Amino acid sequence: MLKDFAGPVATTIAAITAIVVTHRFNKRQIEISRAQRDIALDKLKFDLFELRYGIYLAAKQLIEYTSSHHDVKKVASSHVRSLYVKLDEARFFFGVERS
Repeated sequence: MLKDFAGPVATTIAAITAIVVTHRFNKRQIEISRAQRDIALDKLKFDLFELRYGIYLAAKQLIEYTSSHHDVKKVASSHVRSLYVKLDEARFFFGVERS
């Protein structure tokens, strides 16, 4: 009688083993993909911070440059224009607050 059920029992055990292995593998893949998502989000935040900090530095340079020159004729318009261009990028990197 055991000979009659040995084949189906072995097939069932093999199928259950395959299901368990596949489930564990997929669970691990989900953990890896979540970790990669978190790393990508952190990198995006860091890159955005660097760009925002560059805009802050441009604003700081513009204030320092214009406050140190009291005569308008001595101000290099190309330098001021380049800083204004950098400041113009702020609308892409800072959200617009709506009241």
